[in-house]
Amino acid sequence: MSAAPATITAGGLTTLTWTTKNATSVAISPDPNPSDDTALPLSGSVPVTPSATTVYKLTATGPGGQGTAQATVTVNQPPPVLTATVTPAAQLVAGQSATISWSAQNVTSISIDQGIGAVVVPTGSVNVTPAATTVYTLTGTGPGGTITAQATVNVAPLGQLAVNIIATPSATSPAQPVTLSWASQNATTVSIDQGVGTEPLTGTATVTPTVSTTYTATATDAAGHTVTSTASVKVDQSGVFQTKIKHIIILVQENRSFDNYFGLLGQYKASHGFANDVNGLDTTVQVKDKAGNLVSPFHYRTICTENLSPQWNESHIIYDGGKMDGWMLPTLPSTIDPNGHRAMGYYDQSDMPYYYELATQFAVGDAVFSPVLTNTNPNRMYLFTGTSFGKIIPDPTSSAGQYQQKTIFDLLTEHNVPWRYYYQDNGLFLFQFGTWTNNNGAAQANAFNIANYYTILADPNADNLLPPVVFIERATPTGLDEHPDKNLQAGIANTKKIIDALMASPAWQSSIFILTYDEGGALYDHVPPIPLPAPDAIPPALQPNDRPGDFTLSGFRVPFVVVSPWVRAHYVSHVQRDYTAMLKMVEKRFNLPALTLRDAAADDLLDFFDFTTPSWPTPPPLPDQPTSGVCDQNLETGP
Repeated sequence: MSAAPATITAGGLTTLTWTTKNATSVAISPDPNPSDDTALPLSGSVPVTPSATTVYKLTATGPGGQGTAQATVTVNQPPPVLTATVTPAAQLVAGQSATISWSAQNVTSISIDQGIGAVVVPTGSVNVTPAATTVYTLTGTGPGGTITAQATVNVAPLGQLAVNIIATPSATSPAQPVTLSWASQNATTVSIDQGVGTEPLTGTATVTPTVSTTYTATATDAAGHTVTSTASVKVDQSGVFQTKIKHIIILVQENRSFDNYFGLLGQYKASHGFANDVNGLDTTVQVKDKAGNLVSPFHYRTICTENLSPQWNESHIIYDGGKMDGWMLPTLPSTIDPNGHRAMGYYDQSDMPYYYELATQFAVGDAVFSPVLTNTNPNRMYLFTGTSFGKIIPDPTSSAGQYQQKTIFDLLTEHNVPWRYYYQDNGLFLFQFGTWTNNNGAAQANAFNIANYYTILADPNADNLLPPVVFIERATPTGLDEHPDKNLQAGIANTKKIIDALMASPAWQSSIFILTYDEGGALYDHVPPIPLPAPDAIPPALQPNDRPGDFTLSGFRVPFVVVSPWVRAHYVSHVQRDYTAMLKMVEKRFNLPALTLRDAAADDLLDFFDFTTPSWPTPPPLPDQPTSGVCDQNLETGP
C-alpha cells in the first residue's frame, strides 16, 4: 500500500492505493469510508482526507493467513494568518476612539494586549480610546503555530495643533444622513468644506451627500498655522443609476497616452476658472534617448508622426521595473527621428480645442490604464472579453471566429439585453470572435454601419430606438482612429460628429458616452502601470526571447472622457482602474455576471456621476475642431 501524495496540508486530499495476492478480503484501519458498508476491493484505491498525521494499515486475509502493509500520510497544519486594521487610520485627537478590526485564518484563539485580552475568532472589532499613540499587538494561535499582528492608533501629542474628522456611516445611499464628528486641540477655528462651514472646535454635523464625497476639516491656531483631516463617504448610486440610464455608448480609439493628449489639461482648466486638479505633464522632466542624450517633453509641430512600437517587449523596456525611463529606446527605426524623440511629444488645446473643452465641461479620469502592458490587439481582447486569454502580441493572421472566448456581447445576448456594434468602415475586430460566427452568425444582425446610428438619433423616438449598449468600432482603414501615424484632427472631428449627434438627440437625457483609447502607443506618460488581478489562470504565451511578465500589471495610462447629462461637471476622477471598468459598468447596469476575475474586481465608474440632478440637461457650447493642422512627419522631433 502507498499514499500519493504522502504529505498534505490539513484539509487536503491524498489517495491510498493497494494491491494484494492470494487474498479473499481486505480491510484498512482507520476505515477510509466509515459510512460505506461496501467491501473494499482486493486491489484498488480510495481518497482520504486525514486531519492529522495518520498511519493507515492494510490487512489482507486469505486461505494462507493474513498479510499486512502500511502507509503513512503526513499532515502539515496550515500556518495561521492574522491581519489587523485601524479605523480611522488618521491621527486622532486625545479623547477620540478608534476601531481595531481583525481577520484570521487557521487560528483557534486571538488575544490583544494593552488590557483587552481574549477576543472573538476569526473576525471582529473592538473600540479603543488611548490617551497617546499606542501599538496594540494581536496574537493568534492555531494548530499550525502562533502569529502576531500590530495595530497602531496614532494620537496627536497634547501640545500639537491637531484635528480629526470621522464620517458615520462611511458608506451609504444617496441623500441619506451621515454624521460628521470632529475634535481638535490647540485650534482657534475649525472649518469644514463641502458647504459645512466654520464649526465649533469639537462637534458634530449632519450631511446628506448624493455622491461619494470627501470632507476636509481644517484647524487653524492663533499663529495662523493649519492642519487638515479628511473623512470620505462612499455613496452607492447603483439603484438610481439603473433608473436614470438607458444607454451606454463606448468608442475606443487608437494608441494615445494620457500625457500625450491631456498632459496640459489641468493648466487649461485653471486658465478657465476651474481647479487645476489633473495629474498632468511635467515638461521639465528629462529622459535619455537612444544616443544617451537627455530629452524633455515637447509640443508637437505636426498632427501626424511616424509609428512607434508598443508591443510586449518594447512596453516592458519602457516600463523598466517601474522606472519609466525607456520611452525612446524601442521606437521603430526612422531616418527622420533616429533617436526616438517623437515618443516624448504632446498636444494641447491649440491642437484639439474640442477635446480640451469637452474634458473640462464634462468628466475625465486621470488614472485609467489599458488592461495589459502591450499593444492594441491584446488590449482590445480585454475590451470585449475581460482577458486576452494568454495573448501578448497580435496573431499573424486573422479569420472569422478564431477566438472562442466569451464576449460582453455574448453575455448581453444571453440575458436578453439588446446591443449594437457599429462599424465605420471595413474594420471589424468583432468578426475574429466566436460571437460573430456562432449560432449561424446570429450576432451579425446586431452589426450596422455607423449611418444607422445617425438615423436612429435623428428620430424623435430615438430614446426608445437606440439599444441599451452600443459599441462603436474605431475607423482604422479610413484613418479616423487618431493613431499616431494618422491625422489626429480628422479623427477628433469625426468623434465630435458622433457625440454631437447624441447631444442633439432625445436619447441624450438617458445616455452615457465614454471615449477612451485602447493603449498608450509607447507615447510618453509619467505614471507607472498599476497592479491588477489576473483575469484567469491562463499565463502569458511568452516565447524564449520575450521579457518576463504576467497579467497582474496594467498597461500605461490612456485618455478617458465621460460625457453625459449626469456627469459631475468639470470632474476629474483619480480612482485607479483599467478600462475593463466599462465592462463592470455595463454588467452593473444590466445585472450581468462578470466575464473574468478582472472585470469582477473592476470599479464601476459611478464616482463620475450625480444622479440626483443632471449637470447638463442642455449640453454646453463646445468649440469646433479644426482639421487644418500641419501633417508633416519631418516635423515630428522637438523644435
